[in-house]
Amino acid sequence: MERPFQAYNGDEPYVFVSYSHKEPSIVYSELTWLRDCGFNVWYDEGIEPGREWNEVLADRIEGAKLFLYFVTPESVESQNCRNEVNFALGKEIPTLAVHLKKTDLPGGLSLSLSARQAILKHTMSDQEYREKLRNRVASYLEQKIVQVPATEKRSVSWRGLGVASALALALGLGVGILLFSHYERDWAASEETFDWASAFSMVVLPFEDTSADPETAAIARGLSDVVIQQLTQRRSCALDPVCGILKVSNFDGDQSIAEIAQEQNVNYVLRGNIQREGQVVQIRVQLVRADNSSVWSKTYARTLGDTDLFTMQSGVANSIAELSAVWLGFDLLKLHASQHPSLASVMPQAREYFLRARELEILANTGEGGDDRILMRNYLEKSIEADSEFALAYLLLAETYTYRYGGMSLSDATSGALANIEKAIQLNPTDPQNLLQAGQVHMLMTLDYRKAEALLRQGMDQYPDWGWFPAELAMIALREGRTRAALNLMSTAEKIPFRFEQANFQYNYAWLLLLSGHYELSLTESSVGLELAAGGGARADLLWVRWAALIELDRFAEARPLIDEAWKLDGIVVPESYIAAYANTDQEARARNILADIQPASVNQYFLATAYLSLGDNDGAFQAIDAAIENHSGLMLDSLKFARFWDPVRCDPRFEQALERLEQMETLTDAGEKTKAAMKLEGYDCELKISEEVS
Repeated sequence: MERPFQAYNGDEPYVFVSYSHKEPSIVYSELTWLRDCGFNVWYDEGIEPGREWNEVLADRIEGAKLFLYFVTPESVESQNCRNEVNFALGKEIPTLAVHLKKTDLPGGLSLSLSARQAILKHTMSDQEYREKLRNRVASYLEQKIVQVPATEKRSVSWRGLGVASALALALGLGVGILLFSHYERDWAASEETFDWASAFSMVVLPFEDTSADPETAAIARGLSDVVIQQLTQRRSCALDPVCGILKVSNFDGDQSIAEIAQEQNVNYVLRGNIQREGQVVQIRVQLVRADNSSVWSKTYARTLGDTDLFTMQSGVANSIAELSAVWLGFDLLKLHASQHPSLASVMPQAREYFLRARELEILANTGEGGDDRILMRNYLEKSIEADSEFALAYLLLAETYTYRYGGMSLSDATSGALANIEKAIQLNPTDPQNLLQAGQVHMLMTLDYRKAEALLRQGMDQYPDWGWFPAELAMIALREGRTRAALNLMSTAEKIPFRFEQANFQYNYAWLLLLSGHYELSLTESSVGLELAAGGGARADLLWVRWAALIELDRFAEARPLIDEAWKLDGIVVPESYIAAYANTDQEARARNILADIQPASVNQYFLATAYLSLGDNDGAFQAIDAAIENHSGLMLDSLKFARFWDPVRCDPRFEQALERLEQMETLTDAGEKTKAAMKLEGYDCELKISEEVS
């Protein structure tokens, strides 16, 4: 197997990697990831012809800042690997063992490595593994340790990131955005124009029942029918506006995949099977090309009796429909990128890096993989290095800076976001995505709502069919306390189809309704969103806003199972977001355990503030509030001025001081200035509140 890159041979700190040559496909991807993170990596590719193997190995191990041993059943059997480990230990080179597979260490290695903390990849989520390995290697190589982002740490659909998160979601869940990026450059289109509309098509085969059980057979038949229904009725084409809708049909026959695809004139086939053991139903689904090569697959496990059969069937079918359409669209983009209107003019290497970044985005947004935004940013930067006029890459880089992936400082992130969005607009001034992202940069980072509003209104005037412009204007109105205007704008946005981003829009609407005290309406909107959310962070977001509304309504019994479900989805990613939920539903011990396990400096300060507030620690709450304001936390800025859950501390003098600090940072719109003056006159009746508490 061809080696992925040339080993490092310079004078800067590097990591020496020891591994079994019997597993290059597994190890080379790890090496490439380390290199893409910015680390200098030496492995045995770097031995010059004519030099003695052992001499070079000894030199390179002695010169390494870190000896990294990839542990697999094959590597522990390799005498060369064991010799390298023993030599490194003898020279007291810092050694890190990373278990890529579950492996029992033989006696000698077990004794040598027992005192050293290992990383067990097979026991962790992909994100946890990547963060731990990156931080550990960075510390040994004396590079800046990559911290967990201290801003909005959820998936990109999280409300604190703003509605431009929908931009990220739209980018990750298809390629529709690309078609709006009209380039002025001459692009080398192929002689034959690719028929995107015909290509965006699939056949859904009847799901196979492998259990020979009548009830399971009925579930299988119904599931394929519901998948087809949801694909045709609710899923607009991810390649919009090239095509109007995903072309989908069903087929019931014994032909091969190739024969079915040819007969139905489609490029993709979706198939699945159901197996039942007791009350547990396992649903396996796979999207394949006409040549039977796999594009996407997923396994769903559901317990009958946990919910009604129709709800279970509908939820799984929705996820299958959403994800299969997403991966179909992305697969088409990968296969025919050179013929896509927005990528045809881009240098081939730039396209390759861009597509790698997009795949990472899809994996994160759909909950299908880790959330490695730092690597995504690296790929986008490499894409621009390969093609300095790649407007879309600048736009997406502006997004990564806006959301401060990788824990970058606010000042560095703001500079990066402004520079990249200005370059994107310079190269492509007619793209509505650029206007949307520019509005986001000023709303989330510079807090210049006046400028953000001007950009977003320009976008809404020019592109009235884009619902995200009025939706984001609604959030500016919300921050300024103009609740009625916010609700009117969101109602306007609701009338515009959001297609693949519909679940994300429902979350934004539910969040606005929650903050404005319309808890029942918030439950309605989050319920609609949950029917659409495919899983991962998108579903966790909706569950969060739903249980928050239930807690405000004192419906704790209904909130508890939602909290538990969400915890399974992303509790390891944002554990601090669950502290207040557990504390407010009579689970204080669990809340305090989570609080004890986190590092307050590296978490979302909004959630930390709500955590301390729910546990009665007002001093801790105000420290977190101050940090959140300083860091421009989107969730804090959305809620602080008037959301009712801050009422317990609203009469504390420190709260007024916090509001004053925030007001000094903001540039309000004309309507916002008027509302501010009115709110100052009205004030908050602390004397009345105190008398109510006393009585």
